[in-house]
Amino acid sequence: MRIEQKQNIIYFQPFIKDALPVQPSRQITIGSSRASFRKFMAEAPPRINWVKEKSIASGPDIHFSSPSGELRSAFIESIRQAKTSIECMTFTFSDPELILLLVQKAEEGVKVTVAIDKGHENYLLPYKDKITLVAKDSSQGRLHHKITVIDQETVWIGSANFSPEALLKQSNTMIRLQSKELALALHQEMEALLGTRRRSSEQPRPIEMDGQTVELLLFPRVPFGVQNAPEKALNEAGKKRIIEMIDNAQTSLRFAVCVWTDPDLAQAVIRAKKRGVDVEVLVWKKAESREIVMLFERANIPVIEKPHLTLMHNKWAVIDNEHFLNCSANWSKSWFARNDESAVLLHSLTPEQVQSLNDYWKQLVVG
Repeated sequence: MRIEQKQNIIYFQPFIKDALPVQPSRQITIGSSRASFRKFMAEAPPRINWVKEKSIASGPDIHFSSPSGELRSAFIESIRQAKTSIECMTFTFSDPELILLLVQKAEEGVKVTVAIDKGHENYLLPYKDKITLVAKDSSQGRLHHKITVIDQETVWIGSANFSPEALLKQSNTMIRLQSKELALALHQEMEALLGTRRRSSEQPRPIEMDGQTVELLLFPRVPFGVQNAPEKALNEAGKKRIIEMIDNAQTSLRFAVCVWTDPDLAQAVIRAKKRGVDVEVLVWKKAESREIVMLFERANIPVIEKPHLTLMHNKWAVIDNEHFLNCSANWSKSWFARNDESAVLLHSLTPEQVQSLNDYWKQLVVG
């Protein structure tokens, strides 16, 4: 792994013989997009200064993006309460007001680090002297996490990029948890992305919190041509765990997945249907998941599409109303080899969580 640091931006890529030097992306200032952002925010508040200080419960809590701003408000409040550190791993970060809040926290002495897919760091470049950027070369696969860890304890993880569209207009789901153990596992993933830590070949161990079990599943990009890579073992174990959960379904399976092209996951769903499990599938556009949709329809599995939505960007499953799987990844072949992805399994769902997920499902299907 070669790591090149210019000022406070880190660009990194695997060693390639005679590789060209990595160049920083063209700087784009936030001011150039501020007029359009103001128009956007006028249509879908709230703004940062409107969020009142409030205490944050321990969780796990499930949050959904919406024009009302519930997810964005809760996320902003977590950032505002940061005292020592903020670590983000994300495909893109383009919300100007959230960026300015990160800068404000950095000026207060909070250590702010953002690992982001290279080519999507432009909105952060004007503040490279305040925060540390880790830009991953997307030609080697996308850094596709959507994770923020605050003060080595508060964790946000799910399907939403940190953009105004993702937090307000698209359909996304994030889980917020309070766990030092989970935060440490994600800090170690950040170190692995930096190349300063070797990955384990085993998935992080399950965590018990508030009467529920939480499993973090990591799916790092598998380096090409490396035999017995721990990344390959992690991907295989994570995929096996998800298929196991589907195979163990007893009564119901409900999926909200933006794009679905992986046949192994689809075959597990078809097996569940054959043994009498009630299955429902929601995708954004059937055309983008055409082969899988055809498989499901031949197996008498109903597939709903919602192409009129700004973007049905969810990637989740509810199993027997007992387990919730929330992912950063589209359910594609790239999930298990090419990209850096993550997922959370939340077990023993509370009645409130089940009701919240059911209400959101109805909103997606009817809306």
